Amino acid sequence: QPRGMAALPSFTVVYIPTDVTEPLAEWSIPIPPGREVECLTSRLKEHYIATGPALSADAAARHASSLLEQAGTSAASVSDETLRAMAQMQLVESVPLLPGGASTNQTHVNLYVDDSGVAKNLPLNERACGLCAACGTPREVRGAAFVGRL
Repeated sequence: QPRGMAALPSFTVVYIPTDVTEPLAEWSIPIPPGREVECLTSRLKEHYIATGPALSADAAARHASSLLEQAGTSAASVSDETLRAMAQMQLVESVPLLPGGASTNQTHVNLYVDDSGVAKNLPLNERACGLCAACGTPREVRGAAFVGRL
């Protein structure tokens, strides 16, 4: 880092790979000025795009159908083209493990996962599933996961 330049603040997450023989890893994600909100999800999207398979055409169609079903009547005016584009987008799902509140001094702990992990047929992440269960939010986690405290 050049002299006189202040280090950017960073956000730390723990990477939980799917392969149980691969160790957990701590990642430090820089927080650029003006990008405080999206810096974490942007970095995780990059990871999921670089390391995971893309959705097949069939999986994208099933995912689009699922999105349409979840939206119900509010999606009646959404075009098929828009729906297909939405199904192909790489998104990061945030799963609250410890919701912030007075008892936690407003500290939140979240698990971050590939929003399309099931549609991509990614392998089960046993450690992330166990963490969710231990936190009282049992769920199936597919693919790599990350844990962060806000």
